[in-house]
Amino acid sequence: MKIGAIILGGSGYGVGELLRYLVFHPEVQIVSVTSASNIGEKVEALHPNLMGFYPDLVCEGEIDLKKISGFEHGVIFSSLPHGTSSVELAKLIEKGIPSNVQLIYLSGDLRLTDESIHNKHYPDVEFRKSTRDKFQLLVPEISAWDKMSYISNPGCHSTAGAIALAPLAKLSLNGSVYIDAKTGTSGAGRSPQASMHHPHRHGNFEAYKVLSHRHEPEIRQLAGLSSKVELAFVPHLIPVSRGILATVFATLEDSKMTPADMEQHFKDFYHKSYFVRFRKGSPSLHDVVGTNFVDISVSVRGDQVVVITALDNMGKGMVGQAIQNMNLVCGLQETCGLKVPSLGIS
Repeated sequence: MKIGAIILGGSGYGVGELLRYLVFHPEVQIVSVTSASNIGEKVEALHPNLMGFYPDLVCEGEIDLKKISGFEHGVIFSSLPHGTSSVELAKLIEKGIPSNVQLIYLSGDLRLTDESIHNKHYPDVEFRKSTRDKFQLLVPEISAWDKMSYISNPGCHSTAGAIALAPLAKLSLNGSVYIDAKTGTSGAGRSPQASMHHPHRHGNFEAYKVLSHRHEPEIRQLAGLSSKVELAFVPHLIPVSRGILATVFATLEDSKMTPADMEQHFKDFYHKSYFVRFRKGSPSLHDVVGTNFVDISVSVRGDQVVVITALDNMGKGMVGQAIQNMNLVCGLQETCGLKVPSLGIS
């Protein structure tokens, strides 16, 4: 094995999915999973779908870097809650991290570069500029990796919105950009919430965090949207477990682009991106759930543009992208361990 991996935070949906994805990875060995609230418990007891795949893996209370010292690369995936995670990583960085060890941060509080915006969306979490400056918010299809940086993994809505918007940001936009996103309930995490209770969620459909979602400034930051363009983002909960379908509405200053021109513009932008697939009509959640793919379509009428993206909030929106980022920083093909099709109709 080329990569030794430590995972911080053992019981969440994200960690369970990260472990499931890594079953398919030929170059990764999980050497440790930490969980302060589950010390001594078997990982497969916390995630029964993994029974038989990690029979000897037990949750530990402390990070032991010696466990990854014998590998060519070491990776620490941090999936602890906002605030807790950045505090733990700050302590780890202060102690000193070997040059062959990469940090991949899955929580949200090291993503935003503007302190005032961070404080608005994470009011209970210190900005920690000295730690934040060591991390790069990275969607590989949009940005080149700064090899001096650790990785801050983007949010699910951020990825869906930014992949739709990044090619448009290279054009002249007029007025506001609107994003309407429909998402499954697994993005809310494993802890019980009244709004996620089955009787409330089943057969229901509602918006939440209207114009106040913390992924909105992430989308702007990732896509490179001009400060002159207003962005309005409204997410909606739908009664499915997984998946995001995001519809982006924008207006062009130049209305001369034909549908074929716009489609070619997007294809040129993503021509090296294996995980971006173009669809005619609307993408479908069934085609992306359980994968690291993001399906996209673009339509034009005069100066109006509509871009639709579909991805799995647990896959390309979280752990699939974390593994893709790991592959990138460890010198592997970005697709390594990720060439898995969806279940289709499930």
